[in-house]
Amino acid sequence: MDHHPDGVLMRPFRRLGLSLADLLIVAGALTLAASLAVPLLRARAFDATLDQAVLDVDVLEGGARGIFDRSGEWPTDTGIGEIPQGLHGVFPADTTLARDSYSLQWRVLESADRVAAPAAAPLPEDADAAPDSVPAATVYEIRTLGRILLHSSDDELLAELLSHYGNERSFVRDSTWTLVIGAS
Repeated sequence: MDHHPDGVLMRPFRRLGLSLADLLIVAGALTLAASLAVPLLRARAFDATLDQAVLDVDVLEGGARGIFDRSGEWPTDTGIGEIPQGLHGVFPADTTLARDSYSLQWRVLESADRVAAPAAAPLPEDADAAPDSVPAATVYEIRTLGRILLHSSDDELLAELLSHYGNERSFVRDSTWTLVIGAS
């Protein structure tokens, strides 16, 4: 029987002509290769998630805008991950808007914009100590906007979406990125 210190463990490798040092070198090379590959694989996975999120947002925006252009109304609000009524045909069958890294949600928002009111007519000069004109009433124009909310705990994904769509139309608050859609 072989009484070499590494005799039992090394017998199959000795037949191949490998020593313990050779095995350690191979293991080190594999560890190095894995340590170099993992960041690359993570970056590719993130890019794929970002691409899917942008695609989902663009399809949801286009579908909602199409409904608005045809009817003058945005789709009704949905829960997180739900496809709005009327848009089931634009997404693959039996799908939701809930992904591994994020979930989408459609919401409607009313916006009040102050608009210039017509100037009030001057009063006749014989009015009893009245001012020269009546102050104009504040006039508001109510607009209905669409919103796409993307819920995620991945801050990098939220930041990339903000960068992609710009901060004139989108913003991040807490763990939610929001894209505001106006009528075209």
